[in-house]
Amino acid sequence: MNTVANIRRENARELASQIGGHAELARRLGISDSQMNQTIGRNPSRNIGNNLARRIEQACGKEIGYLDSSHASVTEKLDRVHLVYVTQKELSLLTSYREAAIEGRAAIECAADAAASLPADSRLLKYNKS
Repeated sequence: MNTVANIRRENARELASQIGGHAELARRLGISDSQMNQTIGRNPSRNIGNNLARRIEQACGKEIGYLDSSHASVTEKLDRVHLVYVTQKELSLLTSYREAAIEGRAAIECAADAAASLPADSRLLKYNKS
């Protein structure tokens, strides 16, 4: 789960690696290596609070709030994407669903539930007719 605590930790780890490691970040912050490891080490026991987040940002030359937003690379984000093939008809249904008001979405969901409860043979026949 990507909570603010996890996002801050990952960003702080990335910043530390960019400036020479945990020890260098600790030095810039004026804290011990042990304290740094408690927040961004392998088995962290403390979250990065607001004050420490702002200090890390300042020490690394980042704008206020930098640590609070995900900065994963496009490649990292694509690694989490699951691609599926959809037909033009399926894409059209999905688009209609996304553009529909709440009532329209409910109607589409009811129709999908009803279709799913049909025997497989009749679903195939009805789908191929349209």
